[in-house]
Amino acid sequence: MSAPPPTRTGSVLLVAAAIILAQLGLGGVYAWSTYVPGLHARYGLDLFHTQAVFGTVFAVFVAAMLGVRQVLARWPPAAALAVAAASYAAGHLLAWAGQGNFALLLLGIGGLAAFGIGLGYGTALTVMNGWLPQRPGLATALAVTGFGGGSIVQALLGEWLLARGHEALEALALIGVGAALAVGAAAFVVRRPPQPAPAASAAPATTLAGPWWPLSLAMGCATGSGLLLIGMLKPLMQEAGAAASVVHLGVALLAGGNLSGRLLWGAACDAWGARAALAAPLLLAVTALALPAAFRAPPALALTAIIVYGAAFGACFVIFASLCAQQWGAQGITRVYPRVFTGYGLAGLLIPASGGWLMDRLHSPLLACDLAALLAGAAALIVGGWRWRLSRGAAPR
Repeated sequence: MSAPPPTRTGSVLLVAAAIILAQLGLGGVYAWSTYVPGLHARYGLDLFHTQAVFGTVFAVFVAAMLGVRQVLARWPPAAALAVAAASYAAGHLLAWAGQGNFALLLLGIGGLAAFGIGLGYGTALTVMNGWLPQRPGLATALAVTGFGGGSIVQALLGEWLLARGHEALEALALIGVGAALAVGAAAFVVRRPPQPAPAASAAPATTLAGPWWPLSLAMGCATGSGLLLIGMLKPLMQEAGAAASVVHLGVALLAGGNLSGRLLWGAACDAWGARAALAAPLLLAVTALALPAAFRAPPALALTAIIVYGAAFGACFVIFASLCAQQWGAQGITRVYPRVFTGYGLAGLLIPASGGWLMDRLHSPLLACDLAALLAGAAALIVGGWRWRLSRGAAPR
């Protein structure tokens, strides 16, 4: 029978398209700062409260993602995505119904919606790597591309709705329910590959070579650097005196950079391995230092700097997943990457709220950018040290 190869190719493309659609719906969390000024103006929520919600999203997101392996052992991917869509929609509706009540906003966006994001994101990543076990960088890039692109679409939609008189929570709810419908539609298509990936369960739990926790720490530093600025990007630009065009387009273009970084570094990781991993946090650190000056520069330069920063941030999600796959093979994605990803959750829980607290009291965009650069630089040092230590023993795959 010679038909299966083309059928499988077509199936891969169909599943990849559905996963990208689902991630487009779930990725709107990076457009959060679009609504921050409106939440402050109408409901009196300061940066500490808005950033606490933003950061909690990632803590719950990671906690939900850690359970995806067990969920997919019992449920098909379609069922997992359907539950993710329902939870995501319910969270946005609860936040809207709360009309600025911080507890309901935290429960709706930081709890229910975040659970939907984690379940959907983890399902997409696991399924896509099952279809492309020999191309972990490409598989990861495809799985997370839509997540980065979702912020572009939802930031632009959010600005459009706000400009037409919708208040922040109403606009957020409208977009959230629409995004959940996209995730639900994708659930009808996403499925496991027709045969399991070879050797995915061949290696026993005791054969992991090299420690995983430095990667978790590095991912926390790198993504924490991005979250510190992304969640308050719009008020940060306003505080820095950026041009109006920069303020209106900045969030969407940062999301565009996030998307491009995931695509470019996916290919780079497959081609150059760990050498590509060091470049992302270093670029993140350099760009963070340049942002305060860039915000005051002509709009073209300011927006370019924002795109580059977004690309470096988006790359972090590909490089750590790819490093896990290169070092530990197929089990690197299913067993190790969820552990590494806990660094992202802890960073989300601690860093945005702390940054918001500092901004409320010091009104200093320079301080936030300097701290972001410090965190990204630490991530590069940790990854470099991890690779050097492994090179003294067995060479990583």
